[in-house]
Amino acid sequence: MYVFLTSLFERKDRVAKRKGILLIFLSFILWICPACAKESPILETGEGSQTTIEPETKEVNSSEESSDDLIYVYVCGQVNAPGVYELLPGDRWFQAVEMAGGISENGDLSCINLASVLGDGERVYIPAVGESEWSENPEETASDVSKDYVDINRAAREELMTLPGIGEKKADAIIAYREKEGPFESKDALMNVPGIKEGLYEKIEDLIEAY
Repeated sequence: MYVFLTSLFERKDRVAKRKGILLIFLSFILWICPACAKESPILETGEGSQTTIEPETKEVNSSEESSDDLIYVYVCGQVNAPGVYELLPGDRWFQAVEMAGGISENGDLSCINLASVLGDGERVYIPAVGESEWSENPEETASDVSKDYVDINRAAREELMTLPGIGEKKADAIIAYREKEGPFESKDALMNVPGIKEGLYEKIEDLIEAY
């Protein structure tokens, strides 16, 4: 009888120890599971598969477009650095001339309104001394005559070269002709220049004027 009771107590003691170990293990599992769930949430689908939900990320565009509108004007004639320049709406002629290096020694400002407001695509032409008297209308300023056409009596080499088919040699020939023969009386007189044929003239006829 004593042996039976002793064996029974030993068996209960072993069962109690196993229960204690099991409780410790379950407590450990319950402690680490919430941390795992926070790191990568798992979404169960209807088919029994599992999908990991990744945190949303937003791309930030580091380059922001400028809100300022710009205009482009062509400054030519008697300036130190002819070319196309970028300005702001509302800027005036004198600002465009300053960007082109200022007036050259031969520049004539007597018929130029430097306070005129610039428009996009406008041509700012500064004539040489003596060129202003070529205008048929004394009331007409260089600002008025230079907006739509290339004046073959005033245009510098760079401006003449903006015309289709007019390269450096033909531009120099036009300038040499008018210096020798005087200003062109009409724009079709341009065909008197060596190298300017009728076909080329027809291409640029609507782009030029002879003031």
